[in-house]
Amino acid sequence: MFSKRILNILLILNLSSFIISAPLTSDDATCPNLSGTNEPLIDYNVVLKTDATNYDSVVKNHFEMLEKCLQRERHNVHELDFSSIKDNNNMIFDFSVKGMIAGYTTKFTKSFVENYLSKLNDVAIVNENKVIEDPF
Repeated sequence: MFSKRILNILLILNLSSFIISAPLTSDDATCPNLSGTNEPLIDYNVVLKTDATNYDSVVKNHFEMLEKCLQRERHNVHELDFSSIKDNNNMIFDFSVKGMIAGYTTKFTKSFVENYLSKLNDVAIVNENKVIEDPF
């Protein structure tokens, strides 16, 4: 009887730790809470984890999350006239090439990247956008 209770407790603890640490996906029902932050927005480059079987669904779900939760506007860089762009904190510059790479550049706070975006299981890489000077 005593050992059965211990096993039940361990099972409950194990399941609850799995639920708590389960990776997030972009199609999760809840939007991240971004209110109340005075952090500066920083340009980030994001590359999504995709393959031939899930490319369309990963891209669709991730960009829908950005548009719905963060009120971002998605623009394809292959079709964009950059001369008409003003510095807009709500723009996503999508540089995806179907079947090869899915990614974008946009502005986020550092805490959003660390506490939410980098924990999504469909995000492969998140790096701050840096200007690289030609050494030659």
